[in-house]
Amino acid sequence: MILRYISKKRHEIIFEHTNCKIAEVKTLLKKVGQEWQGMNFSIVKGTFKGKQMAQSGDRTNTITVVTAIFIFLNNNILDGLLFEITRIPRQNCRNMKNVAVIGFGFMGITHSINILRIPGLKLKAIVDRNPDMIEKNLISGLGNLATGSIDPASLSDVGRYEDLADCLKTEELDAVNICTHVDLHYDMAKKALQSDKHVFLEKPFCLDIKKAEELVALAYKRNKLLMIGHVVRFMSPYIKLKRWIDKGEFGKLKFLVLSRFCGIPRWGQWKEDDVRKRSGGALFDLVIHDIDFANYILGMPDNIESSWLPGDYSNHDYISALWHYRGSGVRVRIEGGFTFHAAFPFQASYMAQFENASILYTTFRGDVIHIADNDKVAEIPANDEGDGYFNEIAYFAGCIENSTRPDMCPPESSLQAIKLCYRHLNKMIL
Repeated sequence: MILRYISKKRHEIIFEHTNCKIAEVKTLLKKVGQEWQGMNFSIVKGTFKGKQMAQSGDRTNTITVVTAIFIFLNNNILDGLLFEITRIPRQNCRNMKNVAVIGFGFMGITHSINILRIPGLKLKAIVDRNPDMIEKNLISGLGNLATGSIDPASLSDVGRYEDLADCLKTEELDAVNICTHVDLHYDMAKKALQSDKHVFLEKPFCLDIKKAEELVALAYKRNKLLMIGHVVRFMSPYIKLKRWIDKGEFGKLKFLVLSRFCGIPRWGQWKEDDVRKRSGGALFDLVIHDIDFANYILGMPDNIESSWLPGDYSNHDYISALWHYRGSGVRVRIEGGFTFHAAFPFQASYMAQFENASILYTTFRGDVIHIADNDKVAEIPANDEGDGYFNEIAYFAGCIENSTRPDMCPPESSLQAIKLCYRHLNKMIL
């Protein structure tokens, strides 16, 4: 078989031979589109486009494939999945972008996994306060969900540093991926932007509004990308929900429930008292996922009613809120936190009531989405929630390659998410 579709989780289509029949390529791409979105695809990078497919081949109607990134479109809004299509080795890709990962805990490992998988990116360096712990962290089972693994051998030629300044001075970098706790976000991002590096910054942005605003302005001044890792925007089940709302596929949205819970974090630096005290607690670290997503799909609410409970990390480690939209009449319930015991299983879910159907997705059965009307319940594939981590890094890489703004997740929107968190505490931030 000439074409081999590897897996939904990896988003890879491998062309095993140099010459592929155009008909087979079209059939496979149609299959991918049907499985993921049922949408038309558009190519935003590469030489793989429309009639050029025939022009790039020989008289036997074949093509030679180079790297291309496919992104699915919904009414010309980039809200879809990215696919990697490649048959050439990583080291032979043109315009390879060198990236340093700052902080090698759970999220640093997760992003490193995906940087290693994207042909246009090269993991050039890792910055961590304990570089000698890098291999140990790979097998320590950090985090509240599985996001993949790294073969230690793949890090053999990756530079290792204790200090970001030394890394920026020594390595030829195009971008940094900052995965430290939030209290270091401002200083790290500022140093990188001032060194003319693109910045991918894990959420939350910055707890200090003025510092976040300063970083947004600095990124514009230096003409560099600044993107915050609000991964839910890039997760397949949530992409589907946004599409259904935008297209009115089940009628108008009336009521939406978003929830997210996990046990008290006890991995990595979460064990340290000073880190816990400066983390922002569950509101800014966990529930912000759903706060950001609700703002992304529906905009800023007119009113927020909220209550909260204290926990080990803050006075707001449990949040329950109801958002009101006066014009549409839509109500959104957001609930979550990490007030439960450390071994409590992670769960995230949404329930959406439309005019003509009600929809349920939960990570407890993450492979399907349930769609119910008054007579029956149907199941459709949810695809893999974990694909969001790949999608957001692939999207960031595409923005670097094409010198475009990260319109699917701009820093101004991430700043709104921080302000919305404060509104849940009845603190008005203008």
